[in-house]
Amino acid sequence: MTLENNETVRILLVEDDEDDYVIFRDTLLQITGSRILLEWVSGYGQALEKMTQNQYDIYFVDYRLGDHSGLDLLRAFQGQGFDMPVIILTGHGDYEIDIQAMKVGASDYLEKEFLNPSLLDRSIRYSLERSKTIKELSASREELRFLSRRLLEVQENERKLVAQELHDSIGSSLSAIKFTLEQKAIEMDNKALDDGGLLLDRAISMVRSTMEEVRRISTNLRPPLLDNLGILTTIRSHCREFQEVYSDTKINSQLDIKEEDVPDGLKIVIFRILQEALNNAAKYSKAKHVRVSLKKTGVGLEFSLEDDGKGFDLKDLSRRSIERQGMGISGMRERVELSDGFFKIISEKGRGTLIRAFWPTRSKAYITDDSL
Repeated sequence: MTLENNETVRILLVEDDEDDYVIFRDTLLQITGSRILLEWVSGYGQALEKMTQNQYDIYFVDYRLGDHSGLDLLRAFQGQGFDMPVIILTGHGDYEIDIQAMKVGASDYLEKEFLNPSLLDRSIRYSLERSKTIKELSASREELRFLSRRLLEVQENERKLVAQELHDSIGSSLSAIKFTLEQKAIEMDNKALDDGGLLLDRAISMVRSTMEEVRRISTNLRPPLLDNLGILTTIRSHCREFQEVYSDTKINSQLDIKEEDVPDGLKIVIFRILQEALNNAAKYSKAKHVRVSLKKTGVGLEFSLEDDGKGFDLKDLSRRSIERQGMGISGMRERVELSDGFFKIISEKGRGTLIRAFWPTRSKAYITDDSL
C-alpha cells in the first residue's frame, strides 16, 4: 500500500512490548510511496517528554502502558494543548474501550492482531487528513471569532459616537430651545394668558419630554456613567432606573468586586447582558424579584442574574421567540463567548430563570461545567 504525495511522515510509537514494536515496524516497512520515520518509546513518562518536543505527525499509543493506559496518556496530551492525531493500539478488541477512545479524542482504534499494511496505510492517511481538516476548521472558527469580535467593537464604537452626538449636539440644542421658550414665558407672565401662552406652555412641556427621551436613548446606546465612573456605578444606576419604570419588580444587587478587578473590555459586555436580561425579566418573565450579582472568585469573574418569573423550557425555545427578544439569549451567549467566557442559562416553567456568565482568569481548558 502507498501513502500519497511522497510526503515524509514522522511517527512516534508508544509501546511497552519490544516484540510488538518489531511487528509494527515491519508492517510499516511494507507501506511505500512515502518516507516514514519511526521512533519508539516504551513508557508513559518518555512519551510525555517526546510530546513536548512536537516533532511528530502522528502518534500510535498502546492501550496498556504499565500503571497507565493509552487513554490516560491521550488525556495528558490534551491537557497540554496537544492537537496531533493519536491512534490507540490494543491487543484485544473491546467495544467499550473503542467508544472511550473516540470520546477522549483518538483518531482511530486498531487491534494488533488484525494489523496489516493496508489497514495501517488507511488509518494513517485518514487520521492525517482528519487532523488537517480539524485544524483548518479551527483556524476558520478563530477567524470568524475575530471578525465577530471586531464587528461588536465597531458597533459599540458607533453606539458611543451616536450617544455623544445625541447628548452634545441634539441635547444642547434642545436645552437652548427650552431656555428660550422659558424666557419668553417669563416675559408673558405679567400679561393675561391667551391661546399663545397656552401653546407656549405646551411647547415647553414637549421639549422637556423630548429631552428626557433623547437622554434615555443616549443612555441605552452607551451610558456615560460606564466611561466616567465605571461598571459598578453603572449597574447600580441602571437597576435603580429600571425599578423606577417597573415599580412592581424589586431588584437586589450584590457587587462583591472592586472596579479595578473588572477588565475594561468586559465592562460593556456585562452591561449589555444586564440590560437585556433585565428587559427580558420585565417583559417576558414578569418577575417580581430579581437578584443581580457580580463577583470575583478564585478562578475568575462571575456575573449572574436570577429572577422568580414564569421561566420557560429551553427545549421549547424556538429561534423565532429568541429573535423577538432583541439581542436575546443567543446574543448574550455570543458576547460572552467572544470575550473568552462561558455562558449558561437555567430555566424551568414556573421556577424562574438564572443567567450566568463566567470569565476565567486561568486557561479555559481547566474550567469545567461545575465551575459555572
